[in-house]
Amino acid sequence: MKTINLLPKAESSELAMELASRQILKFLVIAVGSLLIFLGLAFGIRIPINNEIAENDKQIANLQKELSTSGNLALQRQVVTLNSQMKNITTLTQKRNYWSKALIELGNLSPEGFHLDLASFDRASGQITITGTADNRSSVLNFWSNVKKSTLFKDINFPLNNLEKATDTPFTFSFTVDGALIGKEQ
Repeated sequence: MKTINLLPKAESSELAMELASRQILKFLVIAVGSLLIFLGLAFGIRIPINNEIAENDKQIANLQKELSTSGNLALQRQVVTLNSQMKNITTLTQKRNYWSKALIELGNLSPEGFHLDLASFDRASGQITITGTADNRSSVLNFWSNVKKSTLFKDINFPLNNLEKATDTPFTFSFTVDGALIGKEQ
């Protein structure tokens, strides 16, 4: 269906302009009104929030005064000391090497007639040095063979003077323990 406009062109365009200007004016009134309402709400909410912040600041100041009393200062020192001790324990636990697996392995690898006199352990390098005596040369060779076969030990230093005497043979060995195996509890 077609609509027929019987108004002359000048009046028709004037009517269209008036309608458009009314719609723009209505939009501007609604936009400005909404903006004024929003600003009013924002400022209205700001007052209770500022009051709440001021009240919280007063409470914080009161609590700080309360904490600065001599009894609380002693308690704070104790807390600082305990925190420091806990930090030290945590640090030592993290750096701790669990040598028990290496010691058990050494005990299992030692043949009969093999007497260990001294064992020293170096944490930084994972180096173990042992000295002692063996009933005979074959016990020293058996121990060397067992250590060489072990997956826990590497870089074995076996001096030839360990084989100089046939009986009551003094020995010295040094070898490295796999750090991944002694760095954690098994």
